[in-house]
Amino acid sequence: MNKNGLIKDYLQLEYKDGDKLYIPVEKIDLISKYSSKELTELLLNEYNILIKDCGTKKAFRNGEYIRIAVRSTLDNQRLIDALKEL
Repeated sequence: MNKNGLIKDYLQLEYKDGDKLYIPVEKIDLISKYSSKELTELLLNEYNILIKDCGTKKAFRNGEYIRIAVRSTLDNQRLIDALKEL
């Protein structure tokens, strides 16, 4: 894709309604499979792991942020295993 005279590679995402989003390949790490709300609900409902959805907090400007607090090595491993399955 040519933008401002520069040729760059982009990843194109197309939504159900036909809208398209072009993401520069150097920003691919910003793509996530779940929103903070979806991840919070999924971990609680499927794995009985509670994390805090901070996406609605003003300080985070409606970004996709979560808060995780781990009490023990066992809890940490359960979280890691759950995230790997997603």
